[in-house]
Amino acid sequence: DLFNHYQRYYAPQNAFISVVGDFEADEMIARIDEAFGSIPSGDPVEQIIATDPPQQAERRVTVHRPSPAAYMMMAHRMPEASHPDIPALLVADSILSGAKPMGIGGGSAMGRSSRLYRSLVSTGLTRGASSGTGLHIDPFLWTFSATALPGIEPERIEAAFEEQLAKLRDEQASEDEFLKARKQIRAQYIYSRETVTAQAFWTGQMEIVDHAGRVDTLEDELAAVTPEDVQRVSQTWLTPTGRTIGWQLPNDNGVTSAGVDVPDPVADQVEAVAPFDLERPCHVSDGVESGGSYGFFRATLPNGIVVLAQPRPGDPAINGSFSIDAGQSATMDDRPGIASLLADNLNRGGANRSFEEYNETIDSLGAMIGAGAGRRSISVDFHALSEDLPCVLDLVGDLIRNPVFPDDELERVRQQTLTSLREDEDDTGSVAGDAMRELLYPEGHPGRLPLEGTPESVALFTRDDLVAYHQRHIGPAVTTVALVGGIDSIQHAIEELQRVFGDWQVEIPDIHPAHSVDAPSEAKRDDRVIAGKSQSNLVVAFPTLPRDHEDYYALNVANVILGQLGLMGRLGATVRDEQGLAYHVSSSLSAGTATSMWTARAGVDPANVDRAVDGILSETRRLQSEPVSPDELQDAKTFIVGSLPLGLEALGGVTDLLLRIERFGHGLDYLDRYPDLINTLIVADLQRAAQRHLDPDRVVVGVAGPGKA
Repeated sequence: DLFNHYQRYYAPQNAFISVVGDFEADEMIARIDEAFGSIPSGDPVEQIIATDPPQQAERRVTVHRPSPAAYMMMAHRMPEASHPDIPALLVADSILSGAKPMGIGGGSAMGRSSRLYRSLVSTGLTRGASSGTGLHIDPFLWTFSATALPGIEPERIEAAFEEQLAKLRDEQASEDEFLKARKQIRAQYIYSRETVTAQAFWTGQMEIVDHAGRVDTLEDELAAVTPEDVQRVSQTWLTPTGRTIGWQLPNDNGVTSAGVDVPDPVADQVEAVAPFDLERPCHVSDGVESGGSYGFFRATLPNGIVVLAQPRPGDPAINGSFSIDAGQSATMDDRPGIASLLADNLNRGGANRSFEEYNETIDSLGAMIGAGAGRRSISVDFHALSEDLPCVLDLVGDLIRNPVFPDDELERVRQQTLTSLREDEDDTGSVAGDAMRELLYPEGHPGRLPLEGTPESVALFTRDDLVAYHQRHIGPAVTTVALVGGIDSIQHAIEELQRVFGDWQVEIPDIHPAHSVDAPSEAKRDDRVIAGKSQSNLVVAFPTLPRDHEDYYALNVANVILGQLGLMGRLGATVRDEQGLAYHVSSSLSAGTATSMWTARAGVDPANVDRAVDGILSETRRLQSEPVSPDELQDAKTFIVGSLPLGLEALGGVTDLLLRIERFGHGLDYLDRYPDLINTLIVADLQRAAQRHLDPDRVVVGVAGPGKA
């Protein structure tokens, strides 16, 4: 049956190719014909559009199972993408919960001033609330979801949702709401077209669900929607009898269960690049440094803020990232979660704007601003239309420099964080990562601290704690900002940043260097039992060479062959496919200035945990005992070097790269040198690096799942 399905539907008669980029059309068509033209076209496939029978009454299902919180999912029917109601439905959804990303990449969800956020999250009923429509070839679902905060009855959450849906049906949206929704949708449309990959995906998606030309007309369709249209489609599609509601409620016995999310890498640094060479060419003019062929610039403001930029005059969007060395491995504050809780509260109200005013402003601009904490730094990132850069920088400046940490917002974030921590305790991937971290890092090492804190530490933090941490550790001398997109020049970036941050003067203590960690003298393992699970997750880790070691590139390429290339490298081919021991398996090398971290992760049947660990370690030993094949090495080189342009398509990918360049002193010409650093490696380099810097007999292993039967 599978083979017959493949033969019938996986054929040129039922396929198309979407190509976007810098090429000559005739030459590209010839190349496509050479590659695919000889494949038999296959029989014509009849296109069938599904038709749903009408729903006559509400449908409801409730399940009780071990879980840390109550979850609701509700859905109403919605039509296929070619239906004339789709533009109005997309605008209606934006009014309810903010505009959503279109296609792939480019943006993220907006909506902290939206109706659902205000009625459910701001009121303390839920940790999050969202809605979502989409473009589908068949009739589909308009979905609504929420995660309840502790002690909140499901009936109150349902009532809040129904109140907002009824308002959408019964009342026309105000002009201000409409202007905000249109600006958000316009911004998401621009963000969705930032990269050629996203444009190709958009074109292909439209060809599937309707026709490719709609990529160029959808923006005008959305702009033509009126308040009357939104009310009409809401009355048509949001009928009380047409909804389906599902609840998952916790069991009363307090037993927890987990999902399969994989935790973030545990190293105290993100992936790094080559160490800085003072002999490399670099041009400095009027205090502005430039180098390489990618148009990167560097400057320092008088107060110490480092500015990195790649100007793209005329680009309609801009991405910015502020990195402040105030994470807990930099400050050595030993209270778990203090930096994370501070970051989560930065945008909850400032000296010049309340939280509600801030949300209203940012949503009206169609922009996104987020804050978060890593082990080394606190970051504030934004994505906006270039025309709004001055206003967005004003908002960013206010939340970085002048947060007031209102008590009511702190309490709301605290409850959301505690719910999140309970969910992490209920997640096999997170618990396995915790077990590994506690085995590896000794007491007193900043890497041992849980990034988001513990329920006990989060419950005790006060507003005074956040104010004191901010005053002591947030300042210009430890701040680096990267701007990429629609700015005219590095001078333009400097002028805008100087306007907002030029008078910022704060003295802070010197930051602490990154801490190394040694591997144990012998392998260690910690198995943790979470009842009610059907899957186990495992993490294998080994601390290894610092990023500036001469063998780093060779070890990184060896790891790509081991656990990343293609369908997760050798580990995917053996542990998952040949031996059938894992649902997913991969490995990574996360670079750090003091210690890099090699890890392998897998999701497995609980009965296969021991064999999966043995399989991972066996493949690691093979990397040491046998040279990789020349074909494997060449494939890895092609993959690594060929992936570089794709990583730089999105504005955010370039801001991330610029921050890594600055943190590790790579030099602005790094991208010009990178291909040679990879392509000059030989087979012996990889084997030697694996032998020197991996030791399967000294790994730490964290496992979480239901335990053995």
